[in-house]
Amino acid sequence: MAKKAPSPKCSNPKGCPAEQLGLEPKIENQGHVTLAMTWLAWLTAHVASVRVKIKQQVTELTERLGRETLIQIKDGRKSTEVKAEEYAATIEQSLLAYVAEHPEEFFSEKSKTFRTPFGAISSRAGSQFVDLIKQDDETTEAAEERIVRQLLEDADLFAELDRLRHEFGEHLTPYLRIGIGLNRAAILDAYRANTITDEDLTERGLQVKRNDSKVSVKVEA
Repeated sequence: MAKKAPSPKCSNPKGCPAEQLGLEPKIENQGHVTLAMTWLAWLTAHVASVRVKIKQQVTELTERLGRETLIQIKDGRKSTEVKAEEYAATIEQSLLAYVAEHPEEFFSEKSKTFRTPFGAISSRAGSQFVDLIKQDDETTEAAEERIVRQLLEDADLFAELDRLRHEFGEHLTPYLRIGIGLNRAAILDAYRANTITDEDLTERGLQVKRNDSKVSVKVEA
């Protein structure tokens, strides 16, 4: 069982051990070791005690100031006390839902920001990404392997890659593995440059999708 941390009495008003070690303690004998352990035990208990007091004061302060965030909201004849931050979140959620349903009222091709005297609502288009057209019950890994294999066969590269695997495989295994995968960034660049079309992608089991646009609120209080 661990011994209780000592709390020796001394002339120091803070109650620290009477015998000092100095700012740069020098441990030169067994007595110094015992004194050092005494100091470490006292310091550990002292820091823990201070942290408890800090936590208590923070809790009390949070509770006292937290009450100041409560506001009264009238709904018809009924008045309800709610937290200001929770009510703000409720308002923002309703606002975003309406804007998402009626974007034409707030945004145009030239402007994606709707300004008010107390802030702005902005719309950011979702990013494009290359997706796989999966067959029934096909996993993502299986779909990509099938598509890559077809692309290699269409380019007459599959036989060459297979030859390289057989020729160098036993020298590289188990440290390296020869493989090939889709370069989605290059596909997307080609799509944006109009060098590849939706039809071209579909024939290869690929498609370009766009994430949903994101509407955000910035308040200027």
